[in-house]
Amino acid sequence: MNSEPELLAVTIFCANVSRSITFYEALGVQFDDDLHGGVGPVVIGLHPASERWPTTRTAISLTVPDLGLVTAALDALGVPWESVEGLSGKVIRTSDPVGSRVLLAQRV
Repeated sequence: MNSEPELLAVTIFCANVSRSITFYEALGVQFDDDLHGGVGPVVIGLHPASERWPTTRTAISLTVPDLGLVTAALDALGVPWESVEGLSGKVIRTSDPVGSRVLLAQRV
């Protein structure tokens, strides 16, 4: 039995849920409904922001099978990204439409 914690879900409160879904779909996340997508066993929930649940800075790290395809999709959307130095392997950093930091690493 693995005693280490495993990421189960990430919840992001968005000013514009539709725009956030478009961003995450460009990264390869598939959404089952209007709010919930998945990356392997991890659920990404995108919910409208409110006074009670404001947008805040969140960071998400994902591995992807082809970082080149992802950067091309980001370029097509006009989303800026940058390579991250000092980390092992190919890694880029970007932000989603609500300012959440997103790190993407080439899957090994």
